[in-house]
Amino acid sequence: MNFIKKPFFLLLFSILIIFQSCNNENIDAITEVIITTSNSNLLVDDTVTFSATANNGNDITNQTTFYVNNEVLTGNNFTPNASGTYEIKSIYNSITSNTIEITASNPTGYSQKVLAEDYTGTWCGYCPRIAYAIQQAELQSDKIVPVAIHLAKNSTDVYNFDGSEELENLFNIGGLPEGRLNRTIIWNYPQNTNLNQALDLTGQSSPLGLAIQSEINQNTINTTVRVGFAQDYNFEIGIVVYLLESGLIHDQTNYTNFFPEGQYVDPLVDFEHNDVLRGIFTNALGEIIPQTETVNGNTYVFSIQNTIPTSIENNNNLSLVAFVVNKNTNEVLNAQHAAVGENHPFD
Repeated sequence: MNFIKKPFFLLLFSILIIFQSCNNENIDAITEVIITTSNSNLLVDDTVTFSATANNGNDITNQTTFYVNNEVLTGNNFTPNASGTYEIKSIYNSITSNTIEITASNPTGYSQKVLAEDYTGTWCGYCPRIAYAIQQAELQSDKIVPVAIHLAKNSTDVYNFDGSEELENLFNIGGLPEGRLNRTIIWNYPQNTNLNQALDLTGQSSPLGLAIQSEINQNTINTTVRVGFAQDYNFEIGIVVYLLESGLIHDQTNYTNFFPEGQYVDPLVDFEHNDVLRGIFTNALGEIIPQTETVNGNTYVFSIQNTIPTSIENNNNLSLVAFVVNKNTNEVLNAQHAAVGENHPFD
């Protein structure tokens, strides 16, 4: 009797082990992948995160390849640079997940910045006055976009170049210093006591905004400027891109008491020149934006490649200014300033 029971129990135990093993394999097997998103409705330049979960409950995000509109995504974060609807899916070990959609839209408005151009020269004794005014305006607002444009006139200036002279001729710049706001408005003398003339041109709401992304590849700067529209523009507009360099050290002739404040020092030895115009990467009066692009809710993408000028002293001190102009009046509609290598979103 015992002889019969032992094999029977051994057989029954073996069957139970096999059954449990098979049952575990079925539970652990991945046959379906579900992806989810942190946000399905976002603004252009916002970042969204995707996750992948297997049917057994395991998080397999790091082992999954995600696709945005059938293009491979590096990692599981995505930042849309244009408005629209995007389809997201993933693949894990030949298993294709469900498809989800996210929608990116432009902000309903953008901050209004002012382009403050300082026509100046290292030889010009009264020119520090506008540089000082720009500094004071920047202390009151983060919406000041400064550019120092050095002219030679009847002297010499190490930072003068053909692009500076082109602007001098296009805008009929007379004696220095001369400050221009949004290109067409003369900044009234004395600029440092007329800061509100610049500050009043800034604001929290604009129907047009800009974002800048750039990188250096050897001796080339790759730049992408996006222009977002919160209204239709039925007149011709254009985009201008400047290359600036800061931290330039050169003596400055000085007949003012702004640097150092309250003192007359001439020359200003080893004066630091910032936001100096070093290159114009587009037509000086603007590359035309097609009117099919200048419509409410659209984002226009403008990409260019430019060689870094040989005059540049330090690539780490480079920045870009992009602005949109009314092609009929040359008035600047809005501007943006970003360091080279930075991804500056709409704001």
